[in-house]
Amino acid sequence: MPKVKTSKSNRLTKYVNEFGKEIFSTDGEILFCKICEVKVASEKKFTVVQHISRDEHVSGLRRRELNRTNRYPQCNL
Repeated sequence: MPKVKTSKSNRLTKYVNEFGKEIFSTDGEILFCKICEVKVASEKKFTVVQHISRDEHVSGLRRRELNRTNRYPQCNL
């Protein structure tokens, strides 16, 4: 039985939901990485996975996490 091709908008929304709304956003036409501030190729899931594995993306996640923890320092009384 042949596969039914999903619409581009549905595919992009699926990636946003799967990888997180804090990581990706979409307008229905493009997949945008909020961490790297770049448009991500999204024809295949493999290319999205490749993007999130890149050193630039991983270091951006670390930087974001450090900023988040530094913004709310723990108070040790």
